[in-house]
Amino acid sequence: MADANDFFNELKAQFPWLDSIGLDPRWFQENAAESSGTAELLNRMRQTPQYKARFPGLYRDDGSVRMTEAQYLSRENDFRTLLRQYGFDVDNTYQTPASLLGFFDAEFDPNEFQKRLETYRSVQQSSQAKKDAFYVYAGLDITDDDLYEAIIDPAAAQNLTDRYNAAIAAGSLDYGTWITRATEVGLQRVAEVLTEMSRQGAVTGRAVQAVLNVSSEFARTMMDAIYTGGSGDVAGSTLSLEDLLSSFEYAAIGAAASEAGLQLPSKERLAEIRQAGIERNQAIQAYISYGQQAGAISGAVQRAGYDQFTQDEFERAQFLGDGSLSRQLSQGLAAEEAAGRGGGEFRFSEDAGRLVQRGFGVRR
Repeated sequence: MADANDFFNELKAQFPWLDSIGLDPRWFQENAAESSGTAELLNRMRQTPQYKARFPGLYRDDGSVRMTEAQYLSRENDFRTLLRQYGFDVDNTYQTPASLLGFFDAEFDPNEFQKRLETYRSVQQSSQAKKDAFYVYAGLDITDDDLYEAIIDPAAAQNLTDRYNAAIAAGSLDYGTWITRATEVGLQRVAEVLTEMSRQGAVTGRAVQAVLNVSSEFARTMMDAIYTGGSGDVAGSTLSLEDLLSSFEYAAIGAAASEAGLQLPSKERLAEIRQAGIERNQAIQAYISYGQQAGAISGAVQRAGYDQFTQDEFERAQFLGDGSLSRQLSQGLAAEEAAGRGGGEFRFSEDAGRLVQRGFGVRR
């Protein structure tokens, strides 16, 4: 055994990657006696199941080699480093050589692989509106992977287009079906955003349940009212799907923040919701900041010579464009800062007295 180990160590000095294969040192000693030299010994070793399992992507289908074994191991490290950087569970999903085979078969180099990962991250961050549209208009449940493939592969893009067209042609998309699907998507979005708000301490669990316990039929009625502006005139509405869903989310966020159940907004508030253009994450952060310092904010406004500043007034000032209330809030916070009291963490970037909110504008 000692001789076998010595022989194996000598080979490893020339080929450090031999240790990763898992062959017993005695294999090398036994096969060395039958080989004409190191080249033949390595060729025998490359035919073993252990070697093929360790370097599954080293050879192309035509038998040509992609790189050396040392380069292969280095490329594996590159792939895992990038996967970990982009948030993938490397330890549980990409730990074995076989789990990376697809990347080698695709002939990715690290730079190309990083571009692909960046594209996939972009899809994940911006795909929800597209996935919702596929479902509401065609009844198709598509994934981030479907959209990613459609971006990088023209054939996949055509396939997705064909699926959409076939679904549209096979069904009859009437308004009832459309608004029902939109309600399903809206309730799912609301559940996600309110759960996150509760986790961050912006609303109570009780308030979240009050909103989530609303019946699907009432939610559909509310979605219809937002879409038609309370008039019932479907033909007269040009509100986009994303604007509709965004308005529904905002109404639910406001209801939870005020600890009230989901209620049908007034025609006036429906119009305000349409014009708000509030992005969900910005609304969440604003409510968190307000919830943590509501008393301080109201006190600052009162010390500036105005009445008590309530949550409804905060929403109208910062989300719904009420110029008078925006000025009260701005003056109150400015007076606090000038007096040396400061506004703590409550900071908003303002534009003409209104919180700068960039998001989905209503397309009329």
